[in-house]
Amino acid sequence: MTEHERFVAIDLEAGEVTVDHGRATYPLDTPEAFAAVSRAWLRAGWDTKYVYSFTWLGRPIIQLPEDMVRLQEVIHSLRPEVIVETGVAHGGSLVFSASLCKIMDHGRVVASTSRSARTTAPRSRRTR
Repeated sequence: MTEHERFVAIDLEAGEVTVDHGRATYPLDTPEAFAAVSRAWLRAGWDTKYVYSFTWLGRPIIQLPEDMVRLQEVIHSLRPEVIVETGVAHGGSLVFSASLCKIMDHGRVVASTSRSARTTAPRSRRTR
């Protein structure tokens, strides 16, 4: 959100996005409109804890699906030998990364977390 952008109105019929109570109006298919709508969506998502509603193979994962898709693209492209997960909460991200390594038959995952979080994270398993 910019310093002054506190209002976003989406008019789907007109195909416009208005910000700052009419200070600026953009066609819906412009980068400016997409950025304004994206900021509003992210704010609403964080305020409603949307990110906490997903799982990976049954484990809670505190990631947005769009981020997971992008992350797997990076992992597949780079094919790292080791993926280091820090701050494991429920283990979903750890299982996600390990399952990608298993599917690619390449790499492994190492996790580091605080003592208090260790009781909820899954035990380490070798994927190869």
